[in-house]
Amino acid sequence: MNNLIDQVQMDKYLVEIQNYPELINKWNKRLREGQFSHYRAERYYKKYHYFFGVPAMIFAVISGSAVYLYDSFLNVASLGAIVGVCSFISSLLIGVQTFVNFSGLAEKHLSAAVKYGVLRRDVERIMVLIKSDEDLPLIKNQISLLKSQIDDIASNSPNISHRIWRKATEVMDKELNR
Repeated sequence: MNNLIDQVQMDKYLVEIQNYPELINKWNKRLREGQFSHYRAERYYKKYHYFFGVPAMIFAVISGSAVYLYDSFLNVASLGAIVGVCSFISSLLIGVQTFVNFSGLAEKHLSAAVKYGVLRRDVERIMVLIKSDEDLPLIKNQISLLKSQIDDIASNSPNISHRIWRKATEVMDKELNR
């Protein structure tokens, strides 16, 4: 029922709107912000994937190798403690990485960024239609279709932290204002 109400309101809005370029420009800006912020979130989660993964691997190699070298270092009393600490740290880092799933989050954000990019190209195509004064029903249909695609991507994309969103939009604004 909510989608029906949204569609009726959208149809009413499309009939009343006189300035299609303004609507498309607003959507293009939002899509650009979404694309930039999802790319930034992807880099953020990928960085933490390596931040936790590389030390976990190093500590796992140290503790695993120490088991084979144990006979050579029987007189070293602290070897057992060192191996235990390395094993504990490795397990802790692997547990955090598995629970948070940084690589999975990075992949989801990358997928969302790519989808936002596809929609931006659709917006550019609609802008050309508007400038070429194509028939109004075609433009209305394209805008209505675009709105449903934007809603679909927004509802299926992972959330972006406010900090990442703010930083991405600041960088984007600086690049556009050069």
